[in-house]
Amino acid sequence: MFESSFRELGCEISDLDIERLTVEIVRAMGSEQRDYHKPEHSLDVSKNNKPIPRIAGIFHDSVYVQVDPSWRINFKEHLNNFIPTEDFRLNAKAGFEAESSVLRKAIIILFGMEQTSAVIPGKGINEVLSTLVMEHMLSKHLTSKEILSIAACIEATIPFRKIDADGKTSSDRLKVRLDKAGELIKVKFTDNEKNEIVEWCKEVVEHDLASFASFRLNTFISNTWNVMNENNPALRNTFFYVSEYRKAVYGVIPFLNSLDPEQMFWSSKDSLALDVFTREMLARTYKNLKWGVEYLKVVGLSLSIIEAVAMETGGDLPYETLVGPTRKSREHMPISIGAFLPSTDYRNFSEGEKEVFLVLKNGRELRARFDRKECPLGAFLYQNLSSVELDMLYGKAMDFHNHKFSTKEFLLCFRESMLTDIVKALSQSSLIRSISMHNMLLNINPKRAA
Repeated sequence: MFESSFRELGCEISDLDIERLTVEIVRAMGSEQRDYHKPEHSLDVSKNNKPIPRIAGIFHDSVYVQVDPSWRINFKEHLNNFIPTEDFRLNAKAGFEAESSVLRKAIIILFGMEQTSAVIPGKGINEVLSTLVMEHMLSKHLTSKEILSIAACIEATIPFRKIDADGKTSSDRLKVRLDKAGELIKVKFTDNEKNEIVEWCKEVVEHDLASFASFRLNTFISNTWNVMNENNPALRNTFFYVSEYRKAVYGVIPFLNSLDPEQMFWSSKDSLALDVFTREMLARTYKNLKWGVEYLKVVGLSLSIIEAVAMETGGDLPYETLVGPTRKSREHMPISIGAFLPSTDYRNFSEGEKEVFLVLKNGRELRARFDRKECPLGAFLYQNLSSVELDMLYGKAMDFHNHKFSTKEFLLCFRESMLTDIVKALSQSSLIRSISMHNMLLNINPKRAA
């Protein structure tokens, strides 16, 4: 990727310099802390692009402060005046004022951060730091105009920004800041050049968020689970608690519900102007968001039940202690709650519901490091609950976690036969709590333990 990009830009660079650049990027992004934003992701974002967006794709996730602390080893010298705090905040204003490099000042202006004293994750900290790393590594090989163009493409990957109160899109705002940054380094971007840069940005964004437009719901959900692992350090411990997993799942649902695909991908404000590729990409994204949220609700509800049973029988416990261990190798398949639940099969599902059920029953495409692929309790719930019941119980679960009623009151929201099947299965996968679970059924309603 580096070699072809420099060649196409007419830049003379030695093989050793290309080797050094490659090793630094792969070393930084190859950390065990990363599950999704690995070197392969950067290559996916870069492929089939022109040189400027290709280089932007390589660098755009090179720094990921809240997930991967290895930037302190790999990139600290590149950041100089722009070192974030331990709680992942960057005083870009102070760094801007202390910076002597006009080009680095121009990058901060391009990001619109010259007056910002607390840049945080989700608001551009990783993107601006990755850009400063890129500038430090490439400024002796590329022109200032090329560096700023790459910076614009990385800035575009700050995710999920909306049209502002004045009706300006991310691309509209970027063009204005591109002019301002260019003035500082005495570089002029023509209208045609700015339009070309916006097209490059659009391509980088589409590749960066390609998972949302996956052709298969299974792929989208698998990638969501890998990102969840990155963003929730507690899940990196084999013996994470049920409540920690539940909080992670419930945290993703409002985020996905808040997304607007048409603004995510920098698509045209005029829907009639969209090409066939973009229309299809948006349609897949809408579908994945809808059914992905459905999947998350079912998994979240299954975790809420397990957590409630744990709380009622002695308190929260590590997830594997209750549902059975996750498979760690090819040599064994440990017994889990799925072996003790009534068998699940198709009911009268719609096409989207069928996809959700199959992922619950057969498993996600990729195994996350913190859980098995399949969710047998989720499949059991999805088969036996109508959509109305599912929404009702999900709402009850939210109320339960917001302390609006007790554990016992939450469990009594479920049908007697369903709760009995679930608790009996849990009592067999979690022998440490089996007697307590039997007694819990007796205490809630003696008929349920019969």
